[in-house]
Amino acid sequence: DELSLRLPMSPRGLQRAPFRVLVGANMPAIVVEMGFISNPDQETQLTSATFQNAIVNGLLRGIIRYREEVARGIPLVGPPAPATAE
Repeated sequence: DELSLRLPMSPRGLQRAPFRVLVGANMPAIVVEMGFISNPDQETQLTSATFQNAIVNGLLRGIIRYREEVARGIPLVGPPAPATAE
């Protein structure tokens, strides 16, 4: 939410998946992908100081908000449920 308030975001939004780099993490963890350098328009954004500052500020606000919610006892979002065969 904090990033989407500060940046024009792709409609892909938040996604959950058992990313290999996060599986087994014994602490809250996220992977943030802000764009693709192979895309010329996104490369321009990613190399912009204004865009980078907006990313940093959004991530910082999100981390602060997370800490505040944990302190207030708001339930945390858990890992995605395993896929089931239908």
